[in-house]
Amino acid sequence: MKTKKIPALLALSLGVVLIGVGIGMGVWMRRTRYTQGRVKTGAGPCILLDAGHGGFDPGALGSDGAHEDDINLSITMMVKAELEARGYEVLLTREDAQALDHTKQGDMRKRREIIANSGADYVISIHLNANTDASCSGPIVLHHPTSERGGEIARTLQKTLNE
Repeated sequence: MKTKKIPALLALSLGVVLIGVGIGMGVWMRRTRYTQGRVKTGAGPCILLDAGHGGFDPGALGSDGAHEDDINLSITMMVKAELEARGYEVLLTREDAQALDHTKQGDMRKRREIIANSGADYVISIHLNANTDASCSGPIVLHHPTSERGGEIARTLQKTLNE
């Protein structure tokens, strides 16, 4: 991972964090080969973190050459550590630089399968966007349109990220 490039990309305001929050949505992402068959095991809340892109698909590129997939994974691992420190069970779609399949369609199919099979209560997909317009910056939080609870969480998260 290119962890030393994370501050450069963020400092240049090229990134917009895209976090998709899904709550019990059997149709959006859940589970991963990197959890080695793990699914929700405890009675408490389980959160699945999806580090966007990976492998053949680097995602957006920063002006300094930073790859979105590397930054997504770094952010995912930091969020994982924080959530686990707070007592949450955390599952991941990926723990390394590899994609989940060799094609974009296959990668997305596997992400959906992982999510559908995980039993996670919440799904957070972490992405960054690049824009040549320096006035475009800041976080954006998306949620599944049919999830009222997802909407509540997304609004709270957006407010927190904007502060």
